[in-house]
Amino acid sequence: MGWDRFEGVYDRILKRVYAHYAVLSGNIRIGLASVLSDGVGDTHIVDSMVRPDFQRRGIGTTLEIRMIGDLRDECVRALSVVFDEALESFYE
Repeated sequence: MGWDRFEGVYDRILKRVYAHYAVLSGNIRIGLASVLSDGVGDTHIVDSMVRPDFQRRGIGTTLEIRMIGDLRDECVRALSVVFDEALESFYE
């Protein structure tokens, strides 16, 4: 999943998601993730990514933990994650 693949269109995507998470360094977005959900049953974490120059610092892990905690607080029953096969070890 490329960091720049939504360059110029990400603001349109944000208008359609259930929840969005961003990690900032100053005013620069260095991490982000979106959640698609009906708010009760099915929930999907999509487009979870960290800028390449900020990877391997625990930012992605912290982002995922925060999202999962928030979704549990909202009593969402089912959670799936859409990810590139190359990232399987991150999600194990």
